[in-house]
Amino acid sequence: EEVKSMGPPAGLHQQQELPPTYDDVLDSSERARRVPYVTIVADILSGFGSGMTIKFFPLFFKNELGLSPISVNSIYVALPIFMALGSQGAQLLRRKIGRAQTCILYGYIGAIALAAMGQLAHHKSLYIWQILIPIYVLS
Repeated sequence: EEVKSMGPPAGLHQQQELPPTYDDVLDSSERARRVPYVTIVADILSGFGSGMTIKFFPLFFKNELGLSPISVNSIYVALPIFMALGSQGAQLLRRKIGRAQTCILYGYIGAIALAAMGQLAHHKSLYIWQILIPIYVLS
């Protein structure tokens, strides 16, 4: 005699195939493995570019805008405060639009601010520093 098992009816026994999770898709992608390397190269290139410009901003403020050394140092004392506020703003923004999108947005803001400073620096107005300093702080 054949003994039948008292298990679940046929069809319920089989596991249904679940769609791949985000981690499964990310790990299996060859492009995803390249992301850290592309990020490192981009950061290094950006660092070289920043190193070329940031060192000369105090001279630019002094020579081109005619600011006193005390005014230039005041900008650099206040700058970390604005950087901390920008960092907090990025934390709030990343929850709404995502981390990568926030980084891209901040990168664009910095590039646009630098380009704006370059264009506005040619205007020899008495009050041009009142425009350039806030743009510098935003970048």
